[in-house]
Amino acid sequence: MRRPVPSSARIDRALLLAICEELRIDLPVLIGYDLPRDTRICIDDIQVELIRSALERYDAIRSQISDGFTVDISRLRRQVSYTWAAFEVADYQVVSRTLPDLLLDSQRSHTVAESGDTARILTEVYQITASTLRKLGNMSWHG
Repeated sequence: MRRPVPSSARIDRALLLAICEELRIDLPVLIGYDLPRDTRICIDDIQVELIRSALERYDAIRSQISDGFTVDISRLRRQVSYTWAAFEVADYQVVSRTLPDLLLDSQRSHTVAESGDTARILTEVYQITASTLRKLGNMSWHG
């Protein structure tokens, strides 16, 4: 049985929504309620496997990156923005098609350049990946 929360302990809804926006999660997730999953919009097992495989690849080691590979920070930033935008409008088909190559390109770019920019991009790509798989209720990739 739920007990009413005293008014002095209540958190302003606007604050909660601001936190959700910043974290890029839904309010029910923030407060501990899982959202129902709409299987019509979810990515299929093959798409999950492609993302998982990209996470598990280790060819981003210097000796396995082709000599012709070039780091293009502005292209990576555009791809990250595009993928976040697709995530935010729940276009998981676009996200799942974009993530595997984006993961590999951002890993390779960071291995080659080892810059703050490539580290931030790679971190954001990992965040998109985790958020996508979490949102869709599929965290089997991490174990």
